[in-house]
Amino acid sequence: MGPFGALAIMSTILYGVWKFINEHVVPLTKAYVENQNTSMKEILVEHAKTREVFSEAIRCLVGRIDRVETSIESIQKDITFIKDKNVEP
Repeated sequence: MGPFGALAIMSTILYGVWKFINEHVVPLTKAYVENQNTSMKEILVEHAKTREVFSEAIRCLVGRIDRVETSIESIQKDITFIKDKNVEP
């Protein structure tokens, strides 16, 4: 057989590997990447929804904190008033 036979066998093997990769591996890889792309788009949509809910919760908490600060200021004024009058509670 010699070198030409080895070259023919290697060419046949390489052609088989190339054909296998093009017919089986590439389509599987393409489907996997497209599936990942779809999944990532869904994750980003869900993340946007979650972020909006989180932002609304933070706005609600800010309002509550403002009311608590107002209450604390009122209590401090009352305590200062009582302290200045030297009235024991």
